Amino acid sequence: MKKEKKPLNVKREIFEWAVSIAVALVAVFLIRTLLFTMIRVEGPSMLETLHDGDRIASTIVDLRLSGPARGDIVVCTYPGEDHYCIKRVIGLPGEVLEVRGGVTYIGGEQLPEPYVTHSMNYDYGPIALGGDEYFVMGDNRRNSLDSRDIGPLAERDLNAIARLRLWPLDRIGLVS
Repeated sequence: MKKEKKPLNVKREIFEWAVSIAVALVAVFLIRTLLFTMIRVEGPSMLETLHDGDRIASTIVDLRLSGPARGDIVVCTYPGEDHYCIKRVIGLPGEVLEVRGGVTYIGGEQLPEPYVTHSMNYDYGPIALGGDEYFVMGDNRRNSLDSRDIGPLAERDLNAIARLRLWPLDRIGLVS
C-alpha cells in the first residue's frame, strides 16, 4: 500500500511563511522594546569600567519595574538629544548631592566610589534632587559630559540598565 503525496498548495505555503516571518519580527520588536537592548559604548567617559567599542546588553524591564539603584550603570538620553549615553547613577530622587575637592557627598555623607579611577579636584553643588530626578556621572570624571553639565535626569530619560559586556570577548562578563 503506497501513500499518495498531497499536492503542494503554493498559496498556503506562502501564507504560512509570511505568518512565520511576521511573528518573528513582532517577537524581536517586543523583546527589543520591553526586555533588553544592545548598546555600543562610544568615548572614554566610563573608563576604566567600560571602554570605547565595548558592546553591552542592557535590560529594560527591571528598570521599569524597580527603577535604578545608586551605582547602576544606565543607558540614558539627554533632554533634546537623540542618542544614547552610558553613565552611572550617583544621586537618587529627594537626595542632596555635593562634590567637594572631587569627593562626592550624599546628604553630607561621603559616597564610596571605587570605580572612579580618573578623578579630578573640583567642587559642585550642593543640589537637591526632585522627586523624579537622578544625578548621573561618568566614571572618568575628567572626561564626561553628565549631570554636572546638563543637570539631573528625569526617570523618563533613563532607558535601560547595563548588565553584561559581550564584546570584546576577552572582557566578557557582568558590568558593575
